[in-house]
Amino acid sequence: MASIPLPTVERATTDNRETTPGLSSTRQRSAKIPDPEKLTDGIDPTFDYWSVQIRGKFEVNADYFESERARIYYVFNCTGGDAMKHLFPRYDPTSVEPFTSAKEMIEYLSAIYTDPYRVENARYTYDKLVMGGSQPFYEFKTQFLHLANEAQIPPTERFSHLYNKVTPVLRNRLLTLKYTLGGDFQKLCEVATGLDTDLKREATRRKEEKKLSLPTIPSTISSASRIIVNPSITDRNITPRAATPLATKSESRETPAIESPPDNSIKCFNCGRYGHISRTCVHPKLVTHLKDIEEEIADNEEPENEDA
Repeated sequence: MASIPLPTVERATTDNRETTPGLSSTRQRSAKIPDPEKLTDGIDPTFDYWSVQIRGKFEVNADYFESERARIYYVFNCTGGDAMKHLFPRYDPTSVEPFTSAKEMIEYLSAIYTDPYRVENARYTYDKLVMGGSQPFYEFKTQFLHLANEAQIPPTERFSHLYNKVTPVLRNRLLTLKYTLGGDFQKLCEVATGLDTDLKREATRRKEEKKLSLPTIPSTISSASRIIVNPSITDRNITPRAATPLATKSESRETPAIESPPDNSIKCFNCGRYGHISRTCVHPKLVTHLKDIEEEIADNEEPENEDA
């Protein structure tokens, strides 16, 4: 019995396939991942983000780099500005101390753009981190995880640290559930997210109820409570009264009326009144000189001599 020949199936070639000369089989390359943004000043992008992308490129697309020299060229081509200036003196194979591997180039740039005290500074910020009262938990969790990774906090310590850094209200809600979670950090984050959402909703509801319970101020005032003001009297029509100066102590005393001297009358030298002399004056005696007294007597006796 003759065998029936099977139909031949043509395999479609793709752009990712590479045909090796002299071989009938084809080798399919890995899917090419995007190239990282060029490193220029270590700020945007940062060296950490750039180096992670470079290492990922070498790992995922390893079949694109057939030699170490190809990797060296790729790292150099992914730099620009100051970063390229740092690499250029050692990039040329004919230089005094050329780069021998791409890893050496990455480590050389790391010494330039990486803070040697980064972990210590991150630990200081991590220790001071606390969740704000109005801050959503998911936002705080992002900050917590970022600093925990920067400060190289062991995963076994993150459960207790997160519990102690949340708000007191949220921590009280988590207290009864803490020991049922078995130290699982992910479960703690899930429970805390739900409880924090409920607390935020409850706070919003209380604010709305308080706002509705406030007494309303009437827009009109009853006629009985109105104050009637004479429109003819305004502040401009009121003339301020002149201030009367206060009388001094000496001016407040009553001053005796000035007497006019009667005809052919004598004057008392002691009190200054007419009709008597100082010897018969009932007012307190004044200390006078003897000469003044003699003159007073002479003046008072002159009318008597004239009448004689």
